[in-house]
Parts: sequence; structure tokens; C-alpha cells
Amino acid sequence: MIFRLLVALPLLLVLLLAGVSTLLPDPSSRATLMMWAQEGGKALGVAGALAAALAFERGDYLRRAWGLQAAYMLLILRDAVLMRLPPGTEILGLSVKAWDGGVVALANMAGVAAAWMMARAWEEAGFEMPAPRSRKILVGGAALVLALVFMGKPLAKDVQALLAGDYAEITAVISSVADMLATSLIAPVLLTVLAMRGGVLAWPWGMFTASMVCWLFFDAASLILGVESRHSGTWEYVARDSFRVLACLYACAAGLAQRAAISPPQLADDGELEPVEG
Repeated sequence: MIFRLLVALPLLLVLLLAGVSTLLPDPSSRATLMMWAQEGGKALGVAGALAAALAFERGDYLRRAWGLQAAYMLLILRDAVLMRLPPGTEILGLSVKAWDGGVVALANMAGVAAAWMMARAWEEAGFEMPAPRSRKILVGGAALVLALVFMGKPLAKDVQALLAGDYAEITAVISSVADMLATSLIAPVLLTVLAMRGGVLAWPWGMFTASMVCWLFFDAASLILGVESRHSGTWEYVARDSFRVLACLYACAAGLAQRAAISPPQLADDGELEPVEG
């Protein structure tokens, strides 16, 4: 029951958010609503990942994985502070824009590391992935194509600017590469979910995958809609950022599901995963 609730609740909250936004009369009000929804979703993502990480003993593989996920969610919350600083503010001699780019790049690297560890959790526990080789190739190829379609153009643009001498774009290049890697990691995480199906631990991995897919939809919407202003309050902006809120909420739900799934029969003595029939 708790797992089904965790699956449904993010969707219900985003639908409620969309409903409330239709009642607001002007773009400015909608932009403010979405800003608070995003920051609240990120904060919940931090809390969910920490709840999962702290359920494991120090040194456990999954404690490190969920710890990286918590770091990722915390770092992308940086706009709650940086974006509220007055224009022209410098921190240690660097502009707010430079700090923002650096923090985002670091966040993306933490997110990729977390996704990589989650994708390898099944093998780390000593089990072979039951998926046939053909399925692995098919799913992996599809993820790679998606990564190239949605991240290739922004990456090429960032690299071109960097080669032209705009060295500030190096953080954008790092972020674009990290986004591409994160998209390609949807495949192995999904295969892990399929390997765990029928077991309790399929729930947290499934919600983690849902979060990754929502981030992909957010990136795709950004590319297709071309929404430049993060505070525009247009309906395109609301639609695009609803995916971001949903991604954060599913990240929170995944962490809470991981914690709920843990009980002595489900963990090995050393804290590694064991398959659980449910």
C-alpha cells in the first residue's frame, strides 16, 4: 500500500500544481508558484535521499549511492540562494553566474555518479543481470539515441563557444556531458528494475527510474519549447517545469520507498542487496 501511494502522490501533487496555476491571473503569479514548487520539490528530494542513505550502515554501497543522490539534490537547490543575490554580486572574486555554473556542473557529476551506482547495485550484490544480451543492446542503444537527440545540440553549441574562447562555457560543457551520461544511464537502471520485478526493491528503483525519465522530459521540453526565461510564467514554462517538479518528487519517493523496503530479511549482513519476493 505504501509503495503505491508513493507512486501516485507525485502525480497527484503535480496535477494539483497545474490546477492551481490555471487559477492564477497573470504570468508573474504563475512564475512565483512554480519557483516555490521547484524549490520545495528539490528540498523533498534531499530529504528522501538522506532517509534512504541513513537506513544503511556506514560504508555500505547503497549508503554511498543515496548519499551522492542527496548531494545532487542539495546542489541543484543552489538557486534558492544564488538567484536571490543582487545583480553584480561577487563571491570570492567570482560572479554569481560563474558560481551557479560551477555548482550545477558539480551537481550533475554527483547525479551521474549516483545513477551509475544505482545501475550497478544488482551486480554489486553478486547477481547476474537476467536480461538477454539482445535486450541489453536494444535498451542501451535506445538510451544512447535519446541522449544524442536531446543533448547533442546543446553540447555542440557549448563546445563551439568554448573553442571560440569563451572559457566560462566550460561548466556548460561539463553539465551537457553529464546530462548525456545521465540519459544513457536510464537503460541500465531500467534493466535493474526489470531484474527486480516481483520484489519489494523494484519499487524504489522504479521510482528512481521515473525521476530520471522526468528529467529527460524536462530537457526535451526545454529543447523543443525553447523556453529561455526561468521566470517567464508562460504556459510553456509551467508545462516544462512541471516535469522538473515531478522528477524531484519521484526522487523523494524513491528514497522513502528504499527506506520502507528495508528490513532484516531484505539486507545481507554486510548491507548489500538481496532479491526479495513480494
